Amino acid sequence: MDREEIERVRAANPIGEVVGRYVELRSSGQRYSGFCPFHADRKSASLVVYPESGRWWCFGACGEGGDVFDFVMKAENVDFPEAVKRLGGGLLSPRKFAPPAPVEERERERPTLSDAHYSLLTTAVEVYHAALLADRRVLGYTSERGLDADTVREYKLGFAQGRLKRYLALRNWSDEMAADMGLVDDKGREWFDGRLIFAEMRGEPSRAVYLVGRQAPGVKGWGPKYLFLEWLRKPLNCQERVAGSREVFLVEGTMDCLLLRQWGYPAVGVLGAHLKREDMVFLKKFTRVYQVPNRDDAGRRLLEECKEALGDRVLTVLVPEGMSDVGDLAMRAPAPARVFKELVDKAE
Repeated sequence: MDREEIERVRAANPIGEVVGRYVELRSSGQRYSGFCPFHADRKSASLVVYPESGRWWCFGACGEGGDVFDFVMKAENVDFPEAVKRLGGGLLSPRKFAPPAPVEERERERPTLSDAHYSLLTTAVEVYHAALLADRRVLGYTSERGLDADTVREYKLGFAQGRLKRYLALRNWSDEMAADMGLVDDKGREWFDGRLIFAEMRGEPSRAVYLVGRQAPGVKGWGPKYLFLEWLRKPLNCQERVAGSREVFLVEGTMDCLLLRQWGYPAVGVLGAHLKREDMVFLKKFTRVYQVPNRDDAGRRLLEECKEALGDRVLTVLVPEGMSDVGDLAMRAPAPARVFKELVDKAE
């Protein structure tokens, strides 16, 4: 099963149509919502489906999410190859509900954002960064995860306290521009409220081009473990920072990426478990791609994708059995940087 076939199947199965086989969906602006089929709570329609990005999330009890393949894998209790087969061959379980009504029309081309929009996003990063530096509880969490103070400052980690809208209003930034960037949702709620913020900064002078929000233990938050800016194209984390290197280390999450960079490795993060075509083109510039997959099905799928597209330039670095990823290694190994170097030396 090659990458092109997987993408053909994905394109032929719009996320709304597929999820709508199992869930009664209602259109709400540019998205759908319905009751999540993966947990018993029926107090609210916590499942949200985003047709433009092809993703779905449960903002309720289970916090699950992913793409069309992930949904079919859970709904049909099958593995990835079988999910692709069923989607490609029209072999899904019989439809339980009528197809959902179309969502509001939205231009397929992403809107061109002005310099002012990115200035607003950069301002948000500064607000979030200052909030984190003033919050001992969240700073303690970053330290527990293995990130030192220099890394926190260099990469401008932040924390969303739910006060961004008020701050932006004081600086005469409009709610409309904040919504354009995905910083507030269509109900006026701050998108990343209660989350640890990771910013992708690019250019000179440096400006923010993307944000990722991660739930922080002990902090009241909502939704899945990770939230992304819905209408912005997801970049390859730290891509500009590996310019000039002949080798690169590829991980899934931004936390893992920062840990490896702190340990001295030229790392980039996928921000998920799926590489875009332009990401593959970028990775072909390197003579060696050390891939550090998560020890789960999504990690194995990403590893297979990379080996197929990049060939023998890919070397696999596996974290020890019983650990899920680099972040887990950082918390559980007595000397994680040394242990990781030993793993790199054994990469094949």
